[in-house]
Amino acid sequence: MTAGVPSLHNANQWLAILRRGTSQYDLYRRLFLKELDDCGLTLKAARTSKEELHDLVVKACKLKANQLLDALRDGVDVPEVYVRYLWEEFAKGGLAPEDIYTTSVEIEGFLLPRV
Repeated sequence: MTAGVPSLHNANQWLAILRRGTSQYDLYRRLFLKELDDCGLTLKAARTSKEELHDLVVKACKLKANQLLDALRDGVDVPEVYVRYLWEEFAKGGLAPEDIYTTSVEIEGFLLPRV
């Protein structure tokens, strides 16, 4: 990517990262949209759409939710924070616990005192 010089090439690089899947969706989405805006280009020029960007949000939220769930299952020092972030990812992506092969019972169980 060419630093400081907006281009469709740069926008497509950010879009490629989004399409591969990243838990840092918000960052790369902002970079992608800013690049298009700086170039005066549309989503169509980048060969994408609002629908695809929405689908990529869902994909990213699922990825992040799985990472958070894995961390909870491995045992974290502050499970309350991870559980809160997990529910936030579900809300942002329109997901349910079952979408990542868990249940609300398992998630809430992480908040119980460890024995």
